[in-house]
Parts: sequence; C-alpha cells; structure tokens
Amino acid sequence: MKVFVYPCFHPFGYELVSYYLLAGHDVVGKDVLDSDQSWHYYAMVARHARFTLVEDSSKEFEPFHEAFCINEHCDVIADRVSIIEIDEEG
Repeated sequence: MKVFVYPCFHPFGYELVSYYLLAGHDVVGKDVLDSDQSWHYYAMVARHARFTLVEDSSKEFEPFHEAFCINEHCDVIADRVSIIEIDEEG
C-alpha cells in the first residue's frame, strides 16, 4: 500500500508516517525542513527505504491508496483522502 502524508513533520503527521512504515507500507511525505522539529522527525525516518520526502509535488508518485492531510486541503490523487483537523492550541 502507498500512503501520502502532508505535512509529514507535524507531530500527528509524523505518527502516521511511523505507523505506516512499521506496518511495511510505502510512505510519501510532503513537508519542508525549516525547523528543528522537522529536522528531528526527518532524522527518525529518512533512512527508511520505504520513506520518500517531497517538498513540492507528489504527482510522480500518484495515485496513492490513502492520503492524510492535516489542517489543510491537499491536491492529491488517492483512493481515500482524509482531511484531519487538529486544534493546535489544545
């Protein structure tokens, strides 16, 4: 199964990435490495052979079986797209 996560270095996005990698699935994550947190999460998953990071477009990897978009709409082709709203203040 091929999964897309955006933003993949959001705390919940990272949990999704880790879960699907541990389950043996291919994961394409979209994010930018612009903070200590994103670099930390990147260091945890970057060496995994089933993880791919994209900063611009994920079109070359489509279609996905599942896509998870956290607090944003993402333009992605997938069998199932989940938009997850998380209250950042809570």
